[in-house]
Amino acid sequence: MAYAVWLSTVVTPTNVDVSWLLVACDRLLGGERLNTDIMETNPPFSIFLYMPFMLLEKLSGIRAEVWLTLGVVCLSLASLFVSARILVRVDPIYRQPNALWAAPVALFMVLCFLPDQFGQREHFALIAILPWLALQCARQRTPDFVTGSTVERVLAGLGAATVIMLKPPHFALALLLPSLCLALQRRSLKPFFAMENLLGAAIIVIYVASIAIFDRAYFSEILPFIREVYLPLRASVVEMMANWPKIVLLLAAAVVLAAGDIRQLHWDVRIPLLAALGFIPAFVVMGKGWPNHALPMVVVAVLAFAVQLPRFGEFRAAGFVRKAALVFGCVLVLQITGRAQYAALTADNEPIERSAATIRATIENPTIMSIADRMQVGHPLTRLVGGKFMSRHPGAW
Repeated sequence: MAYAVWLSTVVTPTNVDVSWLLVACDRLLGGERLNTDIMETNPPFSIFLYMPFMLLEKLSGIRAEVWLTLGVVCLSLASLFVSARILVRVDPIYRQPNALWAAPVALFMVLCFLPDQFGQREHFALIAILPWLALQCARQRTPDFVTGSTVERVLAGLGAATVIMLKPPHFALALLLPSLCLALQRRSLKPFFAMENLLGAAIIVIYVASIAIFDRAYFSEILPFIREVYLPLRASVVEMMANWPKIVLLLAAAVVLAAGDIRQLHWDVRIPLLAALGFIPAFVVMGKGWPNHALPMVVVAVLAFAVQLPRFGEFRAAGFVRKAALVFGCVLVLQITGRAQYAALTADNEPIERSAATIRATIENPTIMSIADRMQVGHPLTRLVGGKFMSRHPGAW
């Protein structure tokens, strides 16, 4: 937790996407109108997710970025606590003392895997999906597919809705794929009609209806813009599959081989792995290759691999292929995690810090204008100097 706070407040300036959304929240509180004065390609939930942090800034005088850091840390702890509580109650393997190493590992992966993407919308999606995944693992153990308290089901349903509202409809497959496989295994539609799924679906329907009624500009202005300008800017499928999905597929292969084969794979491993694979089509469809788009699928795949470790059995008694798969998976996780930390800790933030210091020494509350072909330095700079960003668009798409 301390490392995550240090990374997000001292080492890494707030990334451009989060900064822009905080700028948008600030302008909305100043009386401007969404999709009229401020153009945002994402649906309104993406902006209103950050509104509490901006409101806290207005009320307390403490920067929204600090509140965001505290919020992400607290939500991560709460999500992992609920998920662990669900799993510990249904399986004694998670209560063993030698399984306690998983707690700090899981927290590290959720909070710190990609330090420069801290607080992104995909970061919130990762946090939100974990209780839902844990509840599906617990449900799979019961003959009638019923488990969990009402509070846990409600939290899982809210999390499922959050995942899809953050990236509609791209992230839906991460929820649908595990449910589909569970339905096929049970030869029943119960996995689709679990309380958390119905609650999540109801919230999404209400959300879409509210946009259609109260924010028609999103359909008339933003969606055509996305279709004509944003979506065509895609890399090829081959390039996308050679990007972050390659890591997820390698981890999936390592997990299957370490388990013996696909039939030996426990559902506690299979469900998060299916969710990770479900994120891949969204990554490919968006076609940008950005690490924030990959954050949920990579971390969920790593957590699936971690869940496999206490189920591996005696290392000496395992066959060569299983041993090799386990070692390969561990090396892969350490490599990608180490590289991400190294990139964050060695990044040169001197130029933007020097620019911010110069502006602050020259003028108070400056007006910021940016001429750029994409979202670049303008939004972190605006937040760093307490300025006002003048443009309808975050970047000249």
